[in-house]
Amino acid sequence: MKDKKYYIGIDYIRVIACIAIFLYHLGLLKGGYLAVCMFFALSGYLAWKSAFSEKYFSVKSYFGKKLKKVYIPLLLFVFVTIAVVSLIPNVHWVNLRPETISILFGYNNFFSIF
Repeated sequence: MKDKKYYIGIDYIRVIACIAIFLYHLGLLKGGYLAVCMFFALSGYLAWKSAFSEKYFSVKSYFGKKLKKVYIPLLLFVFVTIAVVSLIPNVHWVNLRPETISILFGYNNFFSIF
């Protein structure tokens, strides 16, 4: 098995970004949403390192791994959330349908902006 290099500094940046996002949502930090950009930059860097550390790069294999690691848990989380929301009185899933669909098809950020 190949040894993978672990960057502990990236964990520190993640923690700082999580705290910034949390404080932004509490209304205590302006511009905390910029931490999302840090996540994009880190994700891009780590994806690049992971993809090109292999001997041979395969687009099919790369996106298959991403599908398993990201999209399947997303589906599980969305449907569990719908199940829980359906148990809450006075909240109807029909009202959440446009946002749910935007999450499933990956255009939620654009949906939220408009």
